[in-house]
Amino acid sequence: MKFDINALIQKQKRPIKDKKQLSAELKKTIEQEEDPRIQKHKINALKKGYTPEEAEKIASICRSYYKSIDKMQAELSEKSMKIHEIFNEQSVKKGSWQQKYLTDFDKYVSKCRYCLNSGLNLPDEPMLKDYDPALIAERQKIEEELKQEAAAAGMTVEEYAANDFISPKQQTTNKKATKKQPTL
Repeated sequence: MKFDINALIQKQKRPIKDKKQLSAELKKTIEQEEDPRIQKHKINALKKGYTPEEAEKIASICRSYYKSIDKMQAELSEKSMKIHEIFNEQSVKKGSWQQKYLTDFDKYVSKCRYCLNSGLNLPDEPMLKDYDPALIAERQKIEEELKQEAAAAGMTVEEYAANDFISPKQQTTNKKATKKQPTL
């Protein structure tokens, strides 16, 4: 690692008094910081003229950032292993919905890793409910029932949902029933 200590000392907002003090700060940084990613940020901050206190603040932000990235990477790996345990690749038939889900999930994991390493937003996770024919059929059945109930109430499905899936007739009946109850 080569750098001009004299130039660095001159750039400091609150200059370090001598080369020995700066060398000591760099050495202390390298010895104290276990994560090389954070070491790199602290050293760069010191080289760019930040004071040791400011470099530590930058390192603190980086520690928090890398900690959350590492946690997301670990959760992603754990989730991927669970999915592969559930859908054992040897028992999954070619062309089945399980194979499509596994393939899409693996693509999702790869995209997530790229996004995490690049600082981009994560993609949407493939949902099992969009692949399993039984779950798709159940969802379609429920959607059809909701359409029928909403039509019977003279409402759209959106209006029916906004009204907590209660028709205006049921609301008035419920209000009358609660008013008639005696108070103790």
